Amino acid sequence: MQVYWIASYPRSGNTFLRIVLHRLFFDARSNLLDDRLPEYDPGNPIEFIAKAERISESTGVVWGKTHAPAPLESPSVKTRGACYIYRHPLDVFLSGLNYIYLQADNSRFREYFIEGIPKSVKQIAHDGELGHYFDLFLREDGLQPFEAFSGKLSENLQSWAERHWSDPQRILIVNYGRLVSDTEEVIKQLLQSAEIDRPDAEIVKAVEFARAVTKPDGAFYWRGEGGTFRKYLTAEQIDIYFNRYETTWRRFGIEHQR
Repeated sequence: MQVYWIASYPRSGNTFLRIVLHRLFFDARSNLLDDRLPEYDPGNPIEFIAKAERISESTGVVWGKTHAPAPLESPSVKTRGACYIYRHPLDVFLSGLNYIYLQADNSRFREYFIEGIPKSVKQIAHDGELGHYFDLFLREDGLQPFEAFSGKLSENLQSWAERHWSDPQRILIVNYGRLVSDTEEVIKQLLQSAEIDRPDAEIVKAVEFARAVTKPDGAFYWRGEGGTFRKYLTAEQIDIYFNRYETTWRRFGIEHQR
């Protein structure tokens, strides 16, 4: 069974890319997204293998979602390629905090909030509590509720970037900004990496569909833009974050704007 991984730390554009691929290779019904493009969770690889094997019988290649630092490798699962999406980490911080708020019915997510009281990012900022969550993000190198399946943010990036440098033809590294602004070219590059052909017209339709169903809604598709962190964080906080983590990104030729 061959798997082409759609990988990222949470809140980095994974869903958008999967919707494009789902529309391109299957159909437009988003409720089937997680069945057709199954998720690999390192805590439960058996479930992924079972779904992937059924899909592989009819498609030959499985588009596998993962937020894990590294993909599953076993005698039955071979990596055909991967597209790793990275996003500005401070935008990830705010988008992730918003997502944790939306998922606060989950006790693990709810307990992340001060006194277990879920609040939106806007409310957190209004109440003067954003510094608390920024300090957690800084110290923990990511959002703690994600760590069980994603590891640390820098660890997640590093594991995939190292695979890219060892095999750049098969392991793509794509910036979130480029993914949303130059989607058609990213998809063509991805398909070339996977050694799969699709007509340009089909790619255009799939991209248009994905953009239509992922418009910013203040909820799951929270803002849909880059640089949101500048509206919420101080220049001092931004500098502190860069001073601690910038060398990790630059090792792999990645630059982020302050």
